[in-house]
Formats: sequence, structure tokens, C-alpha cells
Amino acid sequence: MAVFSPTNAKVHFKAYDGSFADSLSNTTITQNNGVAMSSTQTLFGQKSMYMASFSDSITFGTPSVFDVGTGDYTVGFWFYPTQFTSWDRLFVTDTHTNSEPIRIYCHNGSILVFSESDDDDDTTATNQMGSYYFGADGEDQWWHIMVRRDSGTTKLYINGIERSSSNMSYSIDNSYLPTLGAEITQAMGTKGYIQDFFWAEESLSFTQADFTPGTAEPITFHSGNPSISSFSTSAASVANSGDSVTLSWSVSGETKLELLKYVGGLLSSTFRSKF
Repeated sequence: MAVFSPTNAKVHFKAYDGSFADSLSNTTITQNNGVAMSSTQTLFGQKSMYMASFSDSITFGTPSVFDVGTGDYTVGFWFYPTQFTSWDRLFVTDTHTNSEPIRIYCHNGSILVFSESDDDDDTTATNQMGSYYFGADGEDQWWHIMVRRDSGTTKLYINGIERSSSNMSYSIDNSYLPTLGAEITQAMGTKGYIQDFFWAEESLSFTQADFTPGTAEPITFHSGNPSISSFSTSAASVANSGDSVTLSWSVSGETKLELLKYVGGLLSSTFRSKF
């Protein structure tokens, strides 16, 4: 379990638990058209969000949670495309005209990130901030997509690797019906599967959560310290090779326990258990 500890996590649509709900309870989620949960393609957990047609999507009912202005933010999710066409909408916070959105497309197998520049006179999202081509064989496999802005620099990460960077100045304000899987009009969307979508009003890094997309695992958002109780051991130490110590503990919530083993006063190995 990868554990982020942000102060401003806003939305976490896990999908892998089989529920169309924001686990942080900051927004309602509306299912559009034939979007459904499916067990056909999953990285972890029970199911994933499945979009069989280009109109299948979900809408977040509290747009204000996506309004960050010119501040930091991070958006990420797993995506399994089953068909590439032109200008497929993956995630949008608003329309592309007379608005201040962030928009992520899958265009003929390329991930494109757009927004409206602060000095753009025609008020259309014609400013591309990042791109990455999946390749001719990019369909029918899982990809991790993450976009984050840190102190004015927006970066696109694919499978945990930085693929592009932009210093373009833009705002994300007055969001209207933010939609995952299609346009806010419930058209021109994507076909495939999505798992573990999150939005945070701060810049998050993979190292911050001990998260490696190469070995897929779910993300949990956690504030403060985990509650660990009833910890006990059968012995304080062992004297001979082959001797053992039994550990027992109780953990409240999703977290990660790390135990360090010392031999002769020197650290020899690390044992990690994720929950």
C-alpha cells in the first residue's frame, strides 16, 4: 500500500473497491450512460471503472474541490486503453472555451495535457503543456498517468517517469462538472478501464509515498500518524543463529509497518509489511 500524507487531498476515486464514491467524501459522483465496474481488467482490488463506449464516464458533483487557481496540484490515475482515436477525453475540469480548465487527452495513442494560458486572448485551451506517445502497441495494457504543478512548473509523468515539463502560467478556476472518461457533455471520451484516480491540492511525489508504478499497488491518503497498538514480542533479542522472536501488533487504518533487523549493532536488512 502506497501511503500519501498530503494536507490537502481532495478526491480519491479508488474504483478498485467496486464503488462509485469519493473515499474522502468531498464530492458526489454521478455515473454517466453505461459506465460500470468490471473485473475483466484490474491491477489490484476487486474491479475497475469500465468505459465500453465513448460516452461512458463519471462526473464529480462538487467542482470547487478542483479549483486551485495558480497553486500546486496533483492528479493521477491508472488507465488501460482498449481503442485509440482522435482527441479522446480522459479527464477535464471544464470546457475548452471561455474557461480555465485542466484537460488530459488520449489523442491517437498520445497523452496530451492542455490548459488556457493566462495571456491567451482567444480563451481556448490551445496551449499544450505536455505529451507522451504510448507507442503503436500501447493499447490493452495498464499505464500510470500523473500530472502535477509545483511552484509554477507543470510536469507529466507516465509510469513514474517524467516525460515533459512546462512553465506556462495558467489558472484552474470556476470548474464546471469535472468529468473522468469523457467530455463534460458526456461525449468524445475514451474506451478502456481506469483505477485509482486522485486529486490533491498540493504537489505530490512518488518518493513521498514509496510508490513505484512498475510494481502496481493501490494508494491510500493518510493524515497524521497511524494508530499502532498491542505491540509485543516474545523476546527482546536472540543470542544464537536460528533463534526466533515472535512479533504481534494491531494496526488501525491503512498504513505500512517497517521493521529493521540489527546484527551485532549493525543494520543488516529491512522488512516491510504493507496494509
